[in-house]
Amino acid sequence: MTAPLNSPRRLRSLRYSSEKMEGTGSWDVIEWSKLDPASWSSSFSNLDCLLESERITFECCGVILVNTHEAGTLLLTNFRILFLTEGTRKLVPLGTIPLVAIEKFSKMVLKGQSNRHHSDKNPPKRLLQVTGKDMRIIVYGFRPGTKQRRAVVDAILKCSNPERVWDLYAFSCGPSKFGNKNPKGKIA
Repeated sequence: MTAPLNSPRRLRSLRYSSEKMEGTGSWDVIEWSKLDPASWSSSFSNLDCLLESERITFECCGVILVNTHEAGTLLLTNFRILFLTEGTRKLVPLGTIPLVAIEKFSKMVLKGQSNRHHSDKNPPKRLLQVTGKDMRIIVYGFRPGTKQRRAVVDAILKCSNPERVWDLYAFSCGPSKFGNKNPKGKIA
């Protein structure tokens, strides 16, 4: 007798679904054509904001952080999702969330105003909404006509539920190298 194929294997519930959302907002301010992924360096391994054993597993250029209307790069590490601005490559705290703090994420499509004459001018916006356990909502926008959003969702699922438990950040970083023996020094 065989075991059922759909046995629960996730440690925490992550769900994503396609939702359609009618919107009246405009993204006319953001020029999608200005985003040039070729101008970005694909080597982000020497960032100062990375933790000790944190490694980048996925990179997505030309993403918009809808909460602040900033363009940049979305980096997925074995510990968190990072968002770096386009010009300065500074870390945006609002667009950064640890993987263990993600309650759910969902794919959404933001349709522009329905007007027959301008349907080619305003293609639907591809969004990824990440809801944290601390009730913050982060929305990332992706270029229409690309498979970036699908690749990000797949990468988040893979990093949040790895095949081996040793691939989790807590096990890959090893013991702490904090050398201060004074307990008051540990208080931030």
